[in-house]
Order: sequence, then C-alpha cells, then structure tokens
Amino acid sequence: MTQYAQTLIKETTADYQEKGSKFLAYAFPCQTIETFNKRLEVLQVEHPKARHHCYAYRFGETGEEYRANDDGEPSGTAGLPIYNQLQSFEVSDCGLIVVRYFGGTLLGASGLIRAYKTAAQSALSVATFCPIVPKTTLTVTLSYPQVNRLMRFVEQYQMTILSQEMAMNCRYQLEIERDKQSEIIAALAQQDIHLEDE
Repeated sequence: MTQYAQTLIKETTADYQEKGSKFLAYAFPCQTIETFNKRLEVLQVEHPKARHHCYAYRFGETGEEYRANDDGEPSGTAGLPIYNQLQSFEVSDCGLIVVRYFGGTLLGASGLIRAYKTAAQSALSVATFCPIVPKTTLTVTLSYPQVNRLMRFVEQYQMTILSQEMAMNCRYQLEIERDKQSEIIAALAQQDIHLEDE
C-alpha cells in the first residue's frame, strides 16, 4: 500500500532568534500555488521591512509537486532547509514561509541553514496533522425518484457533491475516497444508479 503524506489542520507559527536576526515561521495548509502565493503576498505586506521571505511548499498525496526558494539568501541556505523539514514531517498540501529580519550580524552558510531549519521545525512541531485521503471523482446519472437514495449514499460514504444538473435526468459529479471506489460503485449499481461513461 502506498504511504500518503499528512497535512496541517490549521496554520501554526513559531519564531527563532540568532545573533540579532529574527526568523518568523508560518506553516499553513494549502493545495495550490495560487493559495500559497496569496499567503506569501499577505506576509510580504505584513512584514515590509523584513529582508527575506524564504519558503518551501509541497502539494499532492505524496508531496510530488514542490518548490523551495531562498529569496536572496545564499543558494541552498534557506528554502532547502525549510523544504527538508516538510519532508521530515511527511507533510504535503502545505506551505511554510520563514520571514527574516536581519539583525546586523552575518550568520554564514551553516548559521543560516541552522536558523531556517530550526524556525521551520518549530512551526511544524506545534502543528496538528491529519492524513491526506486520496480522492477521485465519479459522475452518475439517475432519475428524479432516485435522488433520495443517492443522497443517502452521499451521506453514508461522506462524498462531496462537486456539481449537479437537473434536466430530463439528474447528473451528479461526486468526489469520493479512492480506496472506497469499488465498494461505492457496487452499492450504486445495486440501487440501479449508473456511472456515466467518461
């Protein structure tokens, strides 16, 4: 069985200080680059005097989409240590931004790596996590009298209705847990609710 990542339930923050520099870490759940960029923009507005806004993010069931950014720090000293903490905590669908206020003393490469790692680790260590449940979609067509039966299945299997169209027949696009797909399809077929050919 494939090992899936986990994600944060809500945003967490932490701070770390090293030789006068202040590192503010923000770890938050997100599933798209657009959502991540909006949070980054908010932090840039909230911290306009910060020297750097370094970050990493991972998306997908196993963290297959990712990026790390040093935002002007020496290459590999900020984004990568942040990203490594996301990997270490097996977190995906998550962004982690560390805002740095320069304190006047250069930290050197090893000092920067330690500071960004510690700030990121601190934010993740106070987080509450939940597993990422792989999802897929089904589209079903049914008659009006069958809608109540479908709604019972939606509740029973905790499906999400993505769209519905009511015409001669009803058409629903449903998001379901991938591991339950065969069971759900069989249960729907027993009630004469059919999948739409895709």
